[in-house]
Amino acid sequence: MSIRIIPAVLVLISLSGCVTNQYDEYYIAVEGTSGMKSVHGEAPVELKLATGENDVLDLLENGYVASGRSAFSGPYTPMSLAVDAARSRSDALVLMDVRFKEIRKSTSVMYMPSYTTTYTYGTVFGRRMRSYSGTHTTTTFNPVTVQNDVAIYEHDAMFFKKVDTSGSYGVHWQIPVRAPGEALDAPIEVRILAVNRNSRAERDGLRRGQKVKSVNRVAIRTRRDIAAFLELGAVIEKVEVSDEK
Repeated sequence: MSIRIIPAVLVLISLSGCVTNQYDEYYIAVEGTSGMKSVHGEAPVELKLATGENDVLDLLENGYVASGRSAFSGPYTPMSLAVDAARSRSDALVLMDVRFKEIRKSTSVMYMPSYTTTYTYGTVFGRRMRSYSGTHTTTTFNPVTVQNDVAIYEHDAMFFKKVDTSGSYGVHWQIPVRAPGEALDAPIEVRILAVNRNSRAERDGLRRGQKVKSVNRVAIRTRRDIAAFLELGAVIEKVEVSDEK
């Protein structure tokens, strides 16, 4: 192989390499879901477009739990790759939000071929006079700077597993994010985030947004109070709530 074509070959190799699945690369698993029993089986992964917060709450109430998230900025990445990332982790559903962010200018270098042809001709004298002619072509690769406009998108994918909620009370808690240095016994407000369909919590009349006053007759005033009821498999018999805002 001529040494002059090596740079061009390297460029072609880099352009034809395997495409990285960004959804897979940036996947972050949610802790605490590994012990939940999945009921998805071999069903195809469902893909849904997000339109608002209620989309997530609807999924929670229909027996889904968030199992992971993938978020990144870059050129448009097909949503089918998010489905591939979900399938590899036995997730059941992907909630997608892809939005245009900006046009980003980029500069790249391409090696373009150029050809030089040399013509030769002449006459050979001997016993017989003979004429000859021929050509020789030399190929070189020259770097050319190319300006590109690249559309950049914000990609956000939430991954969910379908789990068996038949044995649970069926309530999801809304707890404020803990502030730096906040003590566990500092007062907080816990509310109902979502209620599973056909669950005991639904039959008890619990609804989104209600303020939690007590669980199993334990007053809920701090993070320490609610901590025991956040554990997987916690037994919940009764939740007292109010509709105050």
